[in-house]
Amino acid sequence: MSSRHDRVAAIDVGDSARLPVPVWRDIVDFCARHDVEMTSVPTGAGPAVLDATIRKLAGVDAIAVFACPDPNTRLAREVLAGVLGTQSVVGLDELLDKRRTRALCRRLGIPVPDGLEGPGRQIAERAAELLARTGRVVVKDPAGHGGLGVTAVTDRAELLRALAGDETVVVEAFLEGEEFSVEAVCGPSGVQFVGWLAKGRTGDSEHPLTRVRYAPVETVPETLRAPCERLLRATGYHGIAEVEMVVAYGRAYMLECNPRTSGVTPVLHFSGRGSSSLRLVADLCGAPQPGGPVTAAADFPLTDREAWPADPRAHCARPPALYETRVFMWGEPTDLQERLARQDPSRGASLADRVRAADALLAGESMPTAS
Repeated sequence: MSSRHDRVAAIDVGDSARLPVPVWRDIVDFCARHDVEMTSVPTGAGPAVLDATIRKLAGVDAIAVFACPDPNTRLAREVLAGVLGTQSVVGLDELLDKRRTRALCRRLGIPVPDGLEGPGRQIAERAAELLARTGRVVVKDPAGHGGLGVTAVTDRAELLRALAGDETVVVEAFLEGEEFSVEAVCGPSGVQFVGWLAKGRTGDSEHPLTRVRYAPVETVPETLRAPCERLLRATGYHGIAEVEMVVAYGRAYMLECNPRTSGVTPVLHFSGRGSSSLRLVADLCGAPQPGGPVTAAADFPLTDREAWPADPRAHCARPPALYETRVFMWGEPTDLQERLARQDPSRGASLADRVRAADALLAGESMPTAS
């Protein structure tokens, strides 16, 4: 095997619970074929476990991190720093902190929502002025994840209550537009784009994880690709990244960059692109990149009342209780819409909206905005 690194290792911190079985099986099989040592670190591991993992991996040249959500990524960060040195986590630290990511985007000229950050009590009046100008703001915990610590506010008194403490927060103007996620792998070959998802409108009352999400067959459009590549290259980050963006007023605005796998990962796997985790290991090893014929794909949560769809081009994943059961479907866009509409007309209509938004972006059209 022609390796980019003599000894490659992988650490799994909770990620196997998030990924559907076929996705995880491919990763495990690939690592076994290419002599990549896999080490599992339990969620919530303490200093003794982390120290033992660091000692075990001493001498490796590169580490592929399989971790989700952010608390697990922070555990993996301690292992990376202990084995490869603190320089190896500089980019990771920049992306894990929403304040630092926003600041870097501004320096690079990447659009971000108008906003400010700092201790709540100190920025309260300026945040209230932003609310008065825009009518709606979003208050974020800089270290939050999965929608935790994120609150949309339209009332001044409510905003001032939310900012009454000394905890550092990010306050951003709410943008009415279409939400997209881009997934990339940053390794020895540079920034490789795995794919992208259309996730619906920002004004939707549902969190993106509870919606129908759509992965187009086309490669990532330049509107999304260019700012993502600029940000990732600037950090020097090595690993998997999911970038969340809103397209509004004809521009792509960066919301945050998650340096880890996410709910995007399995959708892109079932579209034939190969999972980002497998792609990262392949790049570190210098092995051929995985992936087969690419098609469109979609995913959505399944309620307890619904039967699993009897469809040869669908996969149902029931992970541990922390995550919801999800259905992954793949096929041509019109075929996907017909199959989903037969199962649930409202979901079929939602998917049609995602397809239209993706097609408009690919055509270079401005995203529609609410009146």
